[in-house]
Amino acid sequence: MKRIRWYDFITINLFWLGLNIRNAALGSIIMPYLVDIFAPEAIKNTALGAMRSAGLVIAMLVQPAAGLLSDRSTSRFGRRRPYILVGALFDCLFLAAIGLSWNYWALLIAVLLIQFSSNISHGPLQGLIPDLVPEEQRGRASAIKAIMELLPIILVGLTIAKMVGTGDLDAAIFVTGAA
Repeated sequence: MKRIRWYDFITINLFWLGLNIRNAALGSIIMPYLVDIFAPEAIKNTALGAMRSAGLVIAMLVQPAAGLLSDRSTSRFGRRRPYILVGALFDCLFLAAIGLSWNYWALLIAVLLIQFSSNISHGPLQGLIPDLVPEEQRGRASAIKAIMELLPIILVGLTIAKMVGTGDLDAAIFVTGAA
């Protein structure tokens, strides 16, 4: 395996930035905001907890299965890339469905679908560093990955959270999808 250049560390890990922006925006801001609108006052926390728990069950099942399938993929586009692309495209579709939700049940279905699609890309994404980075450079690649996982907390707080706070949910969802 040949040594990779400094900017390859960024390109290999860039999808982590977008995935974690989506995770932070959806899980910490958009879902609680919409559950607050749709769920009756007496069960808001239960409704949000049930939504998150069901999403975690889907993640536990889909992420390893997608990773396993990508391990055995023989696509001419690479083992991981087709899964990452399909997951990202469906993420955008289901993110729009979340924005168009009209009640709690529609929101729940959209959230579960986005959990499914997100984990189709998330499982294979975890194999990129071992696939593409020589062993002696994996520490640096993992450090960039860690930055791409932490940076969204700041970015979402400075952008998407403010949009939702001012009631501009459509813009917040668009920015989340673009990321």
